[in-house]
Amino acid sequence: MDDHDEDNDGVHGKPLEFPTGTADSGGHRDGRASPPENGHPCCLCSCGEPGRRGATPERRPVPGPPASGRRPRLPEAVSPESGRMPRTGLPSGSGTWLDPDIPVTGGGPGYGAVVESLRDLLDGFAAASPDEETVRALADAFAAWSKRLERHRVGERQQVFGRRRDLHGRGQVMAPKFAAEESDERSVKGTVTFGRYFLGGNGAVHGGAIPLLFDEVMGRLSNTAGRSQSRTAFLHTDFRSVTPVGVPLSVRAWFESEEGRKRFIRAEIRDGDTLCAESHGLFLALLPGQP
Repeated sequence: MDDHDEDNDGVHGKPLEFPTGTADSGGHRDGRASPPENGHPCCLCSCGEPGRRGATPERRPVPGPPASGRRPRLPEAVSPESGRMPRTGLPSGSGTWLDPDIPVTGGGPGYGAVVESLRDLLDGFAAASPDEETVRALADAFAAWSKRLERHRVGERQQVFGRRRDLHGRGQVMAPKFAAEESDERSVKGTVTFGRYFLGGNGAVHGGAIPLLFDEVMGRLSNTAGRSQSRTAFLHTDFRSVTPVGVPLSVRAWFESEEGRKRFIRAEIRDGDTLCAESHGLFLALLPGQP
């Protein structure tokens, strides 16, 4: 995830009680489980104040995925030479996916090309059946590069991997590369192509890679438009049909509602008109001083 994966101790500064049947990819799990009601997750604070159960606080509705209308557009493609998303020319704080005023730090202008090459390497390695000579050569080369990179090891806050927001995918290879095309303050739309590295079997994407992509996109959306940093409280994914490998797929995420520190977000992946998977999650804004 993006920097939304900051820890939290729940709403009102007390532990949250997370719903069952959801994939927890972030917050503390020190509250008791609470089952969904009417198909919607419940989030109860240990202080007794309800999230969705009981007398719910006033909700600020947010429209579903935009079907039409003009919105600010982001660059559709990353530069093949640098792997960078060009600047949009939109003012800082405009609410778009990419803040054009984010400073480029670490790795220099060629870092994006290295990340793209690493993605190609992982896809190629996953698709190959190398002979013994090739395996030995790869092992020696990887060991040599690992030793060289060890000299450049830094702390978490200084690392470049996953922190280059000027690049599609933030300059990391852990999650599939999401390329944003359109965005506003409450939604984002783009594309993803799962490479061979993310293959599960029979041409289908591995089931674990799909929630990973959802968490990446939804978590980053949670922090747009000047919102404070957040952490994933829960993430529920429904698999509707096979998600194919090697095919450009459309991805869309949008705010469902916001209730104080609670941000309810939905997302979907489609292959043309076919719904492959959909997800809904709760992201919590961090309290001051939370790591």
